Amino acid sequence: MVIPGSITLLNLIDTISKKKRRNLFDIAGGFAVGHVVIALLHRVDKEEEREKLISQILEGLETYSSKLYLIDTIRYSNLGEKELVSETFVSRSIQILSRHFRTRHQTSHRANGTPGESTMRLG
Repeated sequence: MVIPGSITLLNLIDTISKKKRRNLFDIAGGFAVGHVVIALLHRVDKEEEREKLISQILEGLETYSSKLYLIDTIRYSNLGEKELVSETFVSRSIQILSRHFRTRHQTSHRANGTPGESTMRLG
């Protein structure tokens, strides 16, 4: 339930966030999604198991923004009493996402005939 529910919510976060709020008690979409995903993950007792679940969730997400949102949500949820995952896991996840983004960005530029980061010069 944790993986499919989290993937679905995070893949729809853009749609949920654009929903017009009707009253004071409608929570902003992004905040609500993050809260639900964190609550689902907190139901898993072992940190190692949560890290495995989060890795699987990240694989199922369709956009970089959803992946970054999940990583940031997890990072800031670690500020409480019970850390959700290790700081090492968060750092490694950010590095992997950054590396993947840069690789895709460079490949995209080369395929379109525009200079990628490796050929661009600043200054």
